[in-house]
Amino acid sequence: MVVYEPYEKGGIQRVKAYSDKNMMIERDGIRYASADDFAWQERNYTETDEPIPPVPETDRERIEKLESQVSQNNADIEANAEAIQELAEIIGG
Repeated sequence: MVVYEPYEKGGIQRVKAYSDKNMMIERDGIRYASADDFAWQERNYTETDEPIPPVPETDRERIEKLESQVSQNNADIEANAEAIQELAEIIGG
């Protein structure tokens, strides 16, 4: 279902339209993830069967994810090194 949310911005009445099922909406053959119109335009949209595509990660988000993975890998390496040292002490002594 297409949801229409009226709001005001800069003293101007506006309407945001979007699908409550995270689908693309369409008007006049053009598809949108969401639409932001002046209220006086009274535009109507139709919900499509096409899901809204995921937003690609930004470079900063990718870097943060990789940094997190590197930190976890370093912690795993350190834990494994400690376990190897303990086993070496048990075996050797």
